[in-house]
Amino acid sequence: MNTLFLGGVSTDAEVAKLMQNYKDAKPGDELSHEAISQLIEVPYGTHRYRTVVDRFRRLLFTQHNLEL
Repeated sequence: MNTLFLGGVSTDAEVAKLMQNYKDAKPGDELSHEAISQLIEVPYGTHRYRTVVDRFRRLLFTQHNLEL
């Protein structure tokens, strides 16, 4: 039986770095996976990377109406 895991490590610090670095993003800007990975110090392709980037994308959409 599977159980839901709650209480993981917060993504606040990484997302804050991304929001600070890309606060002036506008439609048409390109963000590379390599640059994001280096900025947040999380290897590309890991579950952690995907979690942080998903949250970052949601915040960009809700706060700035930008979709990546």
